[in-house]
Amino acid sequence: MESTINRSGILFPSFLEDQRVYNLAEAYWRRFFYRIFDLQGIPFQDFYNKHFANGQKEYDASLIMIKAC
Repeated sequence: MESTINRSGILFPSFLEDQRVYNLAEAYWRRFFYRIFDLQGIPFQDFYNKHFANGQKEYDASLIMIKAC
């Protein structure tokens, strides 16, 4: 995963302009947290709703971290 970090330290810099990149960023973080929790033997489940009432996916970036640690 570390190979996705570019020189400025921002992962997926175009995620707000491109829904495909947004979905890739979201999947990256989901896998990241699943892996961390799995190593500790702790079950992990997504806890937030990413869709509007009509079923359309919300692309507001409110829950995606964009800066690398």
